[in-house]
Amino acid sequence: MRLRTWAIGLAACAVAVAFVAAAVARRDSEWVSVYVTAARQLLGGSDIYAPGEPYRYPPFAALLAIPFAALAEPAVRAIWSLVSLAAAFVLFRSAWSLAGGGRLSFARPREAAAFGVGLVCAAPYVLNAISHQQTDVVIAALATWGCKATVANRKIVGGVAIGLAAAFKGPPLLFCPYFLFRRQWKLAAIVAGVAVVANLLPDLVSHPSQGAWVVRWLTRYADQAAAFTTPIGTWNADVFNIDNQSLAGTLQRLFHSAPVWTNGAFDFAPRTSPIRASALKAAVYALMLAMAAISGWAAMHGRAVSAPGAAGAGAKPPSSAAIELSLVMVLMLLLSPMSGPAHFGSLAAAAMVIARLALVGRRPVAIAAAGLAVLAGLLANKDLAREQVYDLVLWIGATTWAAMGLWLAGVSALAAAGRAASDRAGARAPLVLDEPAASL
Repeated sequence: MRLRTWAIGLAACAVAVAFVAAAVARRDSEWVSVYVTAARQLLGGSDIYAPGEPYRYPPFAALLAIPFAALAEPAVRAIWSLVSLAAAFVLFRSAWSLAGGGRLSFARPREAAAFGVGLVCAAPYVLNAISHQQTDVVIAALATWGCKATVANRKIVGGVAIGLAAAFKGPPLLFCPYFLFRRQWKLAAIVAGVAVVANLLPDLVSHPSQGAWVVRWLTRYADQAAAFTTPIGTWNADVFNIDNQSLAGTLQRLFHSAPVWTNGAFDFAPRTSPIRASALKAAVYALMLAMAAISGWAAMHGRAVSAPGAAGAGAKPPSSAAIELSLVMVLMLLLSPMSGPAHFGSLAAAAMVIARLALVGRRPVAIAAAGLAVLAGLLANKDLAREQVYDLVLWIGATTWAAMGLWLAGVSALAAAGRAASDRAGARAPLVLDEPAASL
């Protein structure tokens, strides 16, 4: 046991050294060029949202970057690399715990395989965010850790963690309507309150000439994206941006652009579509509402799912709350106006849940969804797929459809649990996850 601990520790140190060395050698760090630059402007009283400035996020992250403002860029990149690696550890550990997984052991090979599948589903996106020094791994870690704490009935801790994730970027605020739907008024208030207060704090450093920084962000970016005249899937970017893997971004691309093979590579050109931009936007909004309604229906039917301890190294079935919370994280990616590949590390919880339902529970829908998510994760990696394949995969929206598959598998699991409870005349029906003959 001691030898294994030392081996794991040395391997972790080697990985950390490799990532830090790569970060110091790189010259394109989003944390430096966007966030630390905004922090310096905030300290100097400049407008962080002036036209042409790269910072397009709520002001909280600019405030958080202030301790880095006086450091040399190599030191900034090295420190942020370590922060991101620590966040990745928290993300995957929290996701596995949320999914009900216990200590990995050779005695339970399907549990180990489930962890591996969940890791492959989400790791390419996490590595994308780490290599570009973005904040999305930290956001995903906060949200997932918050969900884990919430399921463990540590509601204040969970609400604060999710609220901090929402303070970085808006999509985690989707947890607020979910908590209201579940009549968890205190949790909804904590998430919203933390996100709002955190984004008012930058005004203590410097104050814009009109309103607050968060108000300037809302009027400059959020309001523009929400306007009905703005094409769906647009967030201060090319409307056909292949990096936008949100539901809106992918449907906009598929309906209004086409791949063109030129000079040995794919390019993407606008094309005339029989569906007007306004009609497509209305249809996508209707689809989003339908997905939210289906999720709510499944959650109500899945309330009979319980989470008793299962045999073997602390493993237990994922509770209905864990499945629902993981689906909220999937929906916050799909329903956002802009979700790039780096954002999809937030799939970790859903990937771990569905991987266990697939490999330990042997649910056909979960098996199909996990397979699609693994394939999309591998292809959405330039180091594994050729650039031409990578571009085409993103244009098709493979990451979008993989997330949709995870969502469908989660909804199916909740609905099946509800049917099982009805068949038992209202008795609670546990999701049994045990080897060798699991049944869900």
